[in-house]
Amino acid sequence: MTDSDRQHLLSIKHLPCIVCGRPGPSHAHHTDTGMGRKKNHHKVIPLCLHHHQGEQGIHTLGKKRWQMMYGSEAELLAKTMLP
Repeated sequence: MTDSDRQHLLSIKHLPCIVCGRPGPSHAHHTDTGMGRKKNHHKVIPLCLHHHQGEQGIHTLGKKRWQMMYGSEAELLAKTMLP
């Protein structure tokens, strides 16, 4: 991981959850992963624990069901703005 990657991840973790707006610190969820794809540390969205790993989390519900409820990771990534 490069210094740029680390800085970007730290910046994302300070943002509110992209789903519910809960203030940070947030988890930095990597988008566009799976099927042997390497993680891109710049393609991350801020998620609170509930929407990352909790009852309504992407890792709990599964990507397809979660995206039907909250939108695609690509749509949410486009909404993620750094200050």
